[in-house]
Amino acid sequence: MPADKAPKLSYGACDDPLTGLARLSALAALARILGLPWLLQTYLRIEVRQRGSSDAQNLLSLFFALYTAGGYLNAVDALAADEAACEGVGLQGTVPDSRRLGEYLARFSAKVLNGLQACVRAVSAQVVPPITAACGKELGYVRVFIDGTGIEVQGKQFEGAAIGYNGERQHWQHSVFVGRVWVSARLNQGGTDVKGDFAEQLAADVDGLDLGPQPVWARADAAYYCEAFVKECTQRGWDYSVSVTDPHKKAPVLRIVEEMELAPMYWEPLDAQGVERAVTVTYRPGTWEKEQVYVVIRRDRDGEQELLQPAYTVILVSRDDLRVGELVRRHRAKQENPFKGPLTELGLHHPPRQS
Repeated sequence: MPADKAPKLSYGACDDPLTGLARLSALAALARILGLPWLLQTYLRIEVRQRGSSDAQNLLSLFFALYTAGGYLNAVDALAADEAACEGVGLQGTVPDSRRLGEYLARFSAKVLNGLQACVRAVSAQVVPPITAACGKELGYVRVFIDGTGIEVQGKQFEGAAIGYNGERQHWQHSVFVGRVWVSARLNQGGTDVKGDFAEQLAADVDGLDLGPQPVWARADAAYYCEAFVKECTQRGWDYSVSVTDPHKKAPVLRIVEEMELAPMYWEPLDAQGVERAVTVTYRPGTWEKEQVYVVIRRDRDGEQELLQPAYTVILVSRDDLRVGELVRRHRAKQENPFKGPLTELGLHHPPRQS
C-alpha cells in the first residue's frame, strides 16, 4: 500500500463484553482439569460463613490476578472490574477487593498453610508422572534440580528478614524441580543455611511423587557441595552433579590436574572449536569418607581473546563411566533461569509492598 494512502476502516457497535485478559480462560481451564477449585475448598478452612467469597474463590482470584499483573495485591481490583474476564474464569461477582483479600491472607495460620501445601502436593502428583515419562523417553533419566535463592526485602514489614551472606536483607527460598515442574518451595528466614534442610524437603515433597522406573540425576549449585548431600543422593540411588566454585574447595582438585601435566590428547573437546576441554580426576576431600569424581573444564580463550591464564570450572559428579562431554551436558542443563524467571516476573525477588 502506498505510504500516502491510509487504509479504510469501518466502525461499529458491539454489545458483547470485551476483555484484554482472555488468556486467563486457558489458565482457568487448566485449574479445573487439575481439580484445583475442589482441592482448595477441601483443604482450606478459613471462611466459615456462607456469605461472601469462599476459600477457593479468594485464592483463585489471587492466582489469576497475580498472573496478569505481577506481585501487587491490588491487582484483584482490576480483575474484579473486568466483568468479561471474571465470567471467563468462572468468578463473576465473587472476586474480593484487595482490602478484604489482605484481611483474608492475614488469617493464614500454620494449619492453613499446611492445607495449602497439601493442595500443591496433590497437583504435583498429577503433573509429575507424564513429565517423568517424557524425560525417560527423551533422555533416559529424570532431572531433579535443587536450588536456593535470596528474596531481598526492604522495610520493617517482613517478619524473619535478616542480613544474608551477601550483605542484603532478605529471606531465603529453597526449591526442588522434577523436570520442569516446580514441586517444592520453602521460604525461610534470612541468615539461614543457604542449602537448607534438603533431606527433609525431599522426603516431604518429592518422595510422594511417582518418578517412574527411570534413573534420577540430581543437579545442584555450589551451596550443596557437601558430603551430606552426596550421601543423601547415594542413599536414594540417584546420580548427581554439583558445581564447585569456592576457590579454596576446588584448589586441591586443580592442583591434582596441574601435577598430572596432562597432554592435550587427554583433554576431551566440548565444542567444535576446542574452546573448552575437559577431563575427569578423582579426589577425596579431607573429611569425606570416600573418593569422589570431578570434571575439570579448561578454557584458554574468551571469544577471540587468548587468556593469559586458563580459566577452570570444577564439577563434582557421581559417575566416571560416561563420556566427560555427557557429564558436562547433564550438569549444565540446570534450571537457574526457569527457577528465577517466575520470581522475577512476579516481582518476588524484590517483593512490592504498600505502607
